[in-house]
Amino acid sequence: RNRLKYALTYKEVVQILKQRLVKVDGKVRTDTTYPAGFMDVIQLEKTDEHFRLIYDTKGRFVVHRISRDEAPYKLCKVKRLEHG
Repeated sequence: RNRLKYALTYKEVVQILKQRLVKVDGKVRTDTTYPAGFMDVIQLEKTDEHFRLIYDTKGRFVVHRISRDEAPYKLCKVKRLEHG
C-alpha cells in the first residue's frame, strides 16, 4: 500500500486485490496478508507494470521496477538457512 502509492487506504487495497489485478510470481493473490518476499515479482495487470522485491544496503525491502522480459525469471533461490 505504501510502497507503490496505488492505494491510500486499506479499503482501497482490498478492492484492488479482490478485482484480481495483482499477481505475485505469476499467480493471482487476493489475500492482503500474503507474505511476498525476497526476489518475488509483483505484476499489476491493468497498468502492465512489473516490480521485483529486493533489499537495499540497509536491509529493507525496496520495490524495483523491471521490464516485461525480465519478469518471468527468478534471479536466485534460497537453498538453506543458517542461524548462528
